[in-house]
Amino acid sequence: MRSNFFLTAQLLTTAWYTSATELRAPRSDLDTLLPGRKIVRPRSQKSECRLPAIPNVWLSSGFPDTMALVPQNGTNTTAYTWPTNCAPSTGNLSTFMLFVDFVDQPAGSDESPQNIRDLLVPKASEWYETASYGKLHLQVAADTSRFYRMPASAESYNFTRGFDSTAHATYLLDAIEAYENATGKTPPATDVFYVIAPKTAWRISLSAAYMSTFLYSRSGKLVSRKAVTFGQDIYYDFDFKTLNHETGHTMCLPDLYLEGESAQALTGGFDLMGWINGRSNDYFAWMKWKLNWITDEQVDCITSPGSTTHTIHPLERNDDEVKAVVVKRKDMNTQALIAEVRTTEGVNEGSCVTGVLLYTVDTTIASIYGPVKVLDAHPDSDGCDEVPKNDAVLTNGTSYNVEDWGLKVTVTGQEGNVFTIQLDYS
Repeated sequence: MRSNFFLTAQLLTTAWYTSATELRAPRSDLDTLLPGRKIVRPRSQKSECRLPAIPNVWLSSGFPDTMALVPQNGTNTTAYTWPTNCAPSTGNLSTFMLFVDFVDQPAGSDESPQNIRDLLVPKASEWYETASYGKLHLQVAADTSRFYRMPASAESYNFTRGFDSTAHATYLLDAIEAYENATGKTPPATDVFYVIAPKTAWRISLSAAYMSTFLYSRSGKLVSRKAVTFGQDIYYDFDFKTLNHETGHTMCLPDLYLEGESAQALTGGFDLMGWINGRSNDYFAWMKWKLNWITDEQVDCITSPGSTTHTIHPLERNDDEVKAVVVKRKDMNTQALIAEVRTTEGVNEGSCVTGVLLYTVDTTIASIYGPVKVLDAHPDSDGCDEVPKNDAVLTNGTSYNVEDWGLKVTVTGQEGNVFTIQLDYS
């Protein structure tokens, strides 16, 4: 399990940073390139907590609709390496799923595209319906008629050695060509193109999102905004949650684990973009705000010193109540601390804790380098599954001092799964 996860990290590091150099879009193109996404223009107070995405930070955790202009090389030009053609995060997310096999690793006699499709769907779609409060509808059109034979061997695609965006593109283009040769048509144009290898194809060892601009066939026909290739981790490690993790990337969410470290080291089991099999692996409230699943009215924004009291409702609950308190770090436009409530409701039914979760976001830190860090209220104890941060939440009557921020967070009340906190910010 762990080895496949870290292979994914190594793959994405190379592929994304290589493809990042291809992305150059002026600010005025954002709305054009995001026709499926609703751009929410915040009120002035809320906008202070919507930290802007940093253009030259790959998959910056900031908000692209408030993107910071960062001069490059001492000039007035700006290099936009933050992807602007993200898959839509609200409304319908259209996808097409294709199944392939290889001359050296053909699908087994007991494998069928339908069975593999059923491993992923409808569970992945249901996860998004619940996590997004019904705002995102993952629509999967799957060709389960056959495994389309790839033109090259599984070994030749070299998924575990030196894999980069060029090799990834070749794999995707070969899959498209295999489909075209067999059917006489190009896959239908969708937001995301999925290519799945069978369980027998162990050389396709991992899953990864293709994050270049748009994907076209070799004949120049548009296939998708983004693409995902699936390997062995859907069978042995993460099943349908692999699809939710990789599709999260197509919506421009970063990896939250730190390359070379345990996947739980920074965020415990509190976000699917960190540890896929986490006990409480809903997306963080910050990410849901970015995705427009949470509105500005559901976020309390603190930008200046003082003492304030806030009532926070469970992140998992589908209502219009406050879901997060965001504290912008003084004199900085790149860091925030977030308080949210985690319970055993919704997609977090496997969680072993209920309480107020604290974490920080740094928009200057790229994907796989640790942009989000959970603050552990119980640093001297292991949580469930012997993951130290799995018990990180504050409970009623407890406090946490964030000394370098001059901030103290105290849980002053609890009614059911609704918590009241006091912030003392100096």
